[in-house]
Amino acid sequence: MSKKDKLMSNLPSSYRKDDLMNELMRVVGDELQNQDNLDLDLLMQFFPQTATWGLNKWEQILKLPTNEDEPLENRRAKVMAKLGEQSQFTDYKIELIAKKYATDAEVIFYRGYFNVRITGHGYSLTNINDLIRTINDVKYSHISYNLYLDQGYLLDITTSYTKSSIDYLECGVAEVGDEL
Repeated sequence: MSKKDKLMSNLPSSYRKDDLMNELMRVVGDELQNQDNLDLDLLMQFFPQTATWGLNKWEQILKLPTNEDEPLENRRAKVMAKLGEQSQFTDYKIELIAKKYATDAEVIFYRGYFNVRITGHGYSLTNINDLIRTINDVKYSHISYNLYLDQGYLLDITTSYTKSSIDYLECGVAEVGDEL
């Protein structure tokens, strides 16, 4: 049932037969439908998964660069990855980041390192450079990783960590002649 029909159903029968009233209700009904569409479009901007013209605001809030020429799906993936970041670097966090940039990501964890395998079919891997930038933003500086990409959109991220040691003195002990 259209908006015009709903409006007309509330009127007395004498008005329903009037051509002028029919045209007036058609115009009012069209305007009400346009308003409903605008309300729905505005509501969609509150969620990055459905935002279109509101992505600019999301990118501004998250301090991401805005590129209007980039496809919406790539921009949404960046926003979602940034929103999914946690304060600490964890294996689970890498898995979340990889799955936001590629729908078919598989993460295998080992002691001291892990591999992320993303097998794309040309559509799932949105942007490798953005994935690298996001990992670099969230990883600790002592964690390294390697990226491998073949023609089948296969991406392996291998990480490892380096052990560092610091010589320290016991509390209350000082060596003469050394700078502390």
